[in-house]
Amino acid sequence: MPPSTAAVTYLLLLLISCSVTSSISSSAAANIAPGADADADAVVNAVVNANANNANIIFRQPVLSIVGEHVGDLTVTSTDEPADVVYAFGQRHSLDEAQRSGLLESLCSNTGIACSRRDAIIFETNVTTVVDDTRSSKRFVVMEGQEPADAAHAFVATNNLTIGYRNAILSEACQFVACTRTEPVIFRQTIKLDGAFEGTEMEIAVLEGQEPADIIYDSLKPYDVSFTERQRVMQAAKEEGVAHTREHALVFSEEVQIGDNTIPFYLYDDGAEPIDSLYAFTLEHGTENDFDQFYTSGVVPRLCESNRCRRMQPIIWKSRPITSPSGNKILGSFAILRNEEPVDAIDHFAQVHGLDAEYRDRIVEVVCDERPCSRTVPIVWRKTINDEKGRVLGSFDVLEKEEVADAVYRFLDELSFPLDRSRLKAYFFENACVHPRVKCTRLVANVYDDDVTLRGMNIGRLTIRENQEPADAIYEWSMANDQLKEDLDGAVSTLIDEICNEKRVKCQRRAPFIKSIPLSGPDGNRVGVFRLMLGQEPIDALYGFFSRHGLFAKGWDIKIVLSQLCAIDGVECTRTEAVKFQSDNFTMGGQSIGPLKIGEKEEVIDVLYRKRLDFNLTIEDQMESFAMICKEADIYCARTRAAVYSMYNISVLDYARFGNETCQRKYAGVQFLSKFADSAIGSTVASFLKKNDQVASMVEHPLFGVILLFFALLFVKLSLLLIERKRRLSAGVYPVAYLYTFILVCVFVTKVIEPVDDIDLAVHLQEGLLPALHVLEGEEAADAVLKWGKEAAREHHPIVRQPIHWEILDKICVESQHVPCTRRRAWEPVDMGAITLYGNHHGIEYWNPAVDPDFDTTSLCEPVYDGEADACLQRGAIDLCRRLHPQPAGCVRDITMHMANQLNDYDKGRFDSKDAYRKIGLVIDAPDKELFPAMSKVVLSKNVNLAPFSRVDNGTATYDSWDSMLLEAWAAVDAFAKVKDPESREWNDKPCTPLFGGALCAKHDKDGNLMIEA
Repeated sequence: MPPSTAAVTYLLLLLISCSVTSSISSSAAANIAPGADADADAVVNAVVNANANNANIIFRQPVLSIVGEHVGDLTVTSTDEPADVVYAFGQRHSLDEAQRSGLLESLCSNTGIACSRRDAIIFETNVTTVVDDTRSSKRFVVMEGQEPADAAHAFVATNNLTIGYRNAILSEACQFVACTRTEPVIFRQTIKLDGAFEGTEMEIAVLEGQEPADIIYDSLKPYDVSFTERQRVMQAAKEEGVAHTREHALVFSEEVQIGDNTIPFYLYDDGAEPIDSLYAFTLEHGTENDFDQFYTSGVVPRLCESNRCRRMQPIIWKSRPITSPSGNKILGSFAILRNEEPVDAIDHFAQVHGLDAEYRDRIVEVVCDERPCSRTVPIVWRKTINDEKGRVLGSFDVLEKEEVADAVYRFLDELSFPLDRSRLKAYFFENACVHPRVKCTRLVANVYDDDVTLRGMNIGRLTIRENQEPADAIYEWSMANDQLKEDLDGAVSTLIDEICNEKRVKCQRRAPFIKSIPLSGPDGNRVGVFRLMLGQEPIDALYGFFSRHGLFAKGWDIKIVLSQLCAIDGVECTRTEAVKFQSDNFTMGGQSIGPLKIGEKEEVIDVLYRKRLDFNLTIEDQMESFAMICKEADIYCARTRAAVYSMYNISVLDYARFGNETCQRKYAGVQFLSKFADSAIGSTVASFLKKNDQVASMVEHPLFGVILLFFALLFVKLSLLLIERKRRLSAGVYPVAYLYTFILVCVFVTKVIEPVDDIDLAVHLQEGLLPALHVLEGEEAADAVLKWGKEAAREHHPIVRQPIHWEILDKICVESQHVPCTRRRAWEPVDMGAITLYGNHHGIEYWNPAVDPDFDTTSLCEPVYDGEADACLQRGAIDLCRRLHPQPAGCVRDITMHMANQLNDYDKGRFDSKDAYRKIGLVIDAPDKELFPAMSKVVLSKNVNLAPFSRVDNGTATYDSWDSMLLEAWAAVDAFAKVKDPESREWNDKPCTPLFGGALCAKHDKDGNLMIEA
């Protein structure tokens, strides 16, 4: 192993301490360290023996390692050069350069041996040259640490030989010594660095065949050496005659696209800014518009990644030298960058040289005559806004004499990124207001601040703050302006249209609020503030207010509130019916359907349904328009399905089977006469009689006409007696007066009290009036009639399964072609909640076909979604999803699974229900013959045989062993007991009256007694 550095240190100390003898015996020279390489020792001995004949050994000393091992004997003769001997010794014993250097230094400094050089000759040879037929021999040597290629280059240059000699010499030398390259260094210079690398020396070496400018640039680039210093080194290389093809280094090259051409771009280290060179190249081969693509295509980022770019925009214009205001001093010139406003460059120049604003503005005026200027006011504070990834979102600029509040409003108004605007605004105020040239006198921006001219006349100055609605600010300003009072409404509308078209002015509406009235409910709780806009009909504004605050759903009467509003001074009401939606040219399904107007009493979905049929559009087109209209908070949409068929003024008396049920009452009051009640006087009389039952009963009494005639005749008698006191009346006056009185009373009683045609119809409707019947889109007639029958039975029971039930069902199926009538039996309604889109509730109602014994659920409701749902549920989901706009992703599957889960929960609670029909799997319109089979089917499905279906213990005992199956079977038996015969079924079907908030249910028996049901 080669000796370590520590071993060499020990070795050097040993040499210093030992005495040096002038001669060494030949026997001592024979001491060779044991274990030394035999071939190496043979070579040394050969050298020593060869020199022993001509020279004496002047130094010989064994060399030991730090652990005391013998490394070898170092022997120097009088003719040896110590450097060569040490180099040879180190090669034999594998010493590195540092060890050899230390050994030589110790030998030359401490032993008195003369050392003419410190570098050993590692290769030497005689070179025979022929010049002008003259042969000569010259000695070529390679010193330690010298590259053979450099030694050969220096040898041929000194001896004026050709490159062929150099190649031959180098070829021979590289066979004996290590050669790291074959190209010699043709230029070498050491420079001292400054700046961050001050005190460091840097050597620049240029090999033969290399471009000097490139090597100089690449060597000095990491150390931020200036362009001037690089040029000085290049000049030194030129003075030494170094071959070169150019004076500037090639620092970047890339093929770029300009128009339809691909052109190579080369950037040289010529002192120019890289972006300026690229810009000049673009103008040479294309236009200025071609330059923008270099930013997006990545050319500029790649250019500045490999080269130091002090700016990212090129200089497009440079001024002439600018003198001081006095003219006795040249201040310099300024440059305008691309996309830079000239005034900003001029302002920066003025700030650097201390020029006042007046002189700066004069320069701006001159420059803007030559260059296009979009503004003449400079930016005094700028902040670039970046996102979390460092991408530039925008630049916040504050102009000279501009309020920071106005600048912040302008910046945030143009910002399209979702940022925390409050924090950003606070940051701008905190940082910008400390700048001496920034103006900060208010915190609220002016979105409009200018003199107003109307009809060629200056009206005054109008200022609108950012926290004001422009329409309201204009209205308040106009109200206070005496010049606008003659045509206030017209002036306000004109000003709003003009000012709202300004870029900075953001108008949420084009009409001001002229009235703001707080409204409270009957309980005194405040609902909100009703606002009426200029030119708006009060009923339309009130309708929007009701819709926004959900007052229609709460049952508020809009007419009562309207009458109170119309009584307020300044509120003019021209109509009492609101227009909830209006369009001059409405588009539905991509097709223009002309003007569309929807009144207050119309449902949006009903109007759109009729339009859909008229123009042959799809359900998707209808629901898209519905979503567009009803998503507005000002429009109340009570239903999401259209009523395709409706029946009004349905009287139970129309379907009675015996007698003339249209004359149930002998006398009718004026409160039932529709024509009279609609008149001005009749409405007052009718409302009074409807509220006062005693007066109404008296008017309807059989003797009312007789009593009325008696008092009328008495009144006429007294009147004639009073007249006769003043003058005598003829004998015929009395009979005539009595006759006329009798005729008038009879006409009145006949027209108002007795049952004429109008009164007869009014009585007919009033006595047997049932709720209106609506069949909605996609709803089976049987299902709609059953749902209506349950509601109608609350006032007139029974309805379901009665002739009125089946006759109305037949009437619907005959008269309407849009109502599906595929069955006469209703299915079981299951409420499964609703899905809400844009505030509209789309009910999820499922009609369960399992209650219909004629429906084949096995084949028509096959399993879907791996058996988790069935096809009947899926069809219901498909129908609902077609009505949703926009349709949610995965709508059909999600709704189907929801309905399956809801139906499963509904079935689980079937035997806990109070509905007897639900327990046995039927609905209320089921015929009597199906009741027992249905109950039997349920009982048998629970694996229970309860014949003859009666409890032995009368239901009073409890059994711990009873399981849920048995309990559910008994529940079905109990349910059947409630409907097993017509009398008990009628009592079961009779609607109950909730008592104590719904805690109890009460029904009236045949005698009118109120019976409480469990």
